[in-house]
Amino acid sequence: MVRATRIAPVLAVSLVVTLAFVGTAPEAGARTLRRTHMLQLINAAREDRGRVDLRLNRKLSWYAKRHSRRMAEKGYIFHTRSLSSRLSNVSWSVAGENVGAGGSVDTLFQAFMASDPHRRNILLGSYRHVGVGMVRRDGYLWVTMVFYG
Repeated sequence: MVRATRIAPVLAVSLVVTLAFVGTAPEAGARTLRRTHMLQLINAAREDRGRVDLRLNRKLSWYAKRHSRRMAEKGYIFHTRSLSSRLSNVSWSVAGENVGAGGSVDTLFQAFMASDPHRRNILLGSYRHVGVGMVRRDGYLWVTMVFYG
């Protein structure tokens, strides 16, 4: 009986912690899936044109997500003022940025590919890395992609 009374509080705390984590996990998982899906679309387009795959830079993706959140909060898209300052911790010689808002990863990617400057960023052969950050707000998916090589 003593063992059961000691275990019950531990189980109750474990259940609360588990439920709290599971309650937040779907959105975090959805963000990761969206980012992964965008990277797959980017690399498929690059492979079709004989370009090397881009590697995801997680630190830059964190910045890209923050930038996407700021755009969503303001309700309009805008580029990073000083992209070079965001790349100060990596070795780069060329960089670019795509920003946008749309309904889904697929429609955003199609819109980027339909725009000459955005498509050029996605396909530029000298890029080797990308940071991708997305935020969903009010039915829109806000995205920032930072490329460098």
